[in-house]
Amino acid sequence: MKRLGVMSLRKEFGAMAGVLTFVVTGLSSFGAAPLQPAIREGTWKEASAVLERWQRAQGLDRPPAEVFPRASAHEILSGDATSGIKLRFVNTATTYYRVIVEVPGAKPYGEISNGGLGYWFLSETLGIGELPRTSDLVETLRRSRYDAAFVRQHFQAWQRLADETREEKKYHVVAMQQYRGGVEFWWFDAETGVLVFIEAMGPDRKLVSAVRFEDFRLTDGVLEPFLAVFRDGYSRTTIRTTEISNRVTVPPGFFGLTSQEMNRWQESEKIIANYIKACGGQAALGRAACWKRSVSAIK
Repeated sequence: MKRLGVMSLRKEFGAMAGVLTFVVTGLSSFGAAPLQPAIREGTWKEASAVLERWQRAQGLDRPPAEVFPRASAHEILSGDATSGIKLRFVNTATTYYRVIVEVPGAKPYGEISNGGLGYWFLSETLGIGELPRTSDLVETLRRSRYDAAFVRQHFQAWQRLADETREEKKYHVVAMQQYRGGVEFWWFDAETGVLVFIEAMGPDRKLVSAVRFEDFRLTDGVLEPFLAVFRDGYSRTTIRTTEISNRVTVPPGFFGLTSQEMNRWQESEKIIANYIKACGGQAALGRAACWKRSVSAIK
């Protein structure tokens, strides 16, 4: 069966300004088109060779016991900044994780999962609070490491397209149909098998986000990207990895609050409760008079 090329497939989505232009210029805009994408159910077999090679190249097919707990150190930069947030991320094969963040000019803070229902944030200045989901920070960190389960959970169909050559480098390309209607193009290095680009188009057939992976290094026997650049609209976030360690040893209770942290969390809850009570049950944040009454109530 003749494979469609990226350009011919994109003609069904809209006119494209240029392939991979997001690498240097930001996201290109596509014109809306009413045609349906030429991606069909049952095309996993055509794409499986590329996806399976990718998983082997980046160690995504390894049993969790050979990888987790996994510790990594990162620096996150926004836009053209030359320095950013430094953090250490300890992840598991389940929903548990712990993040310790250092912000320039501020005291460190962190995040601790609470079993998949949300997470606690810890701050020397704000105390401890609880939020009912996984943080955007952790979701971004986890996006740099996909696997076959992610593919099956997020995409309803996939198809291998014709190989592409850019700047004398050959790529295997797989188009992925999202359950919510968008399409992603995944670009794999034909020589090494690693995933190097992802372009995401929304249901309106416009390019909405892109990810680029670079600086692959051999770590624990597999290739790991030590640089990831995320683009969303005209914003850009860069994640530089400085260290990766698999099968790290963590102390008991590491993925939960310590007794000292739990006491701080309870104190934080008390402050919030007193604040709301002093405001007459209304969380009118930022109102100086209300805050003054809250402080009096705490005393």
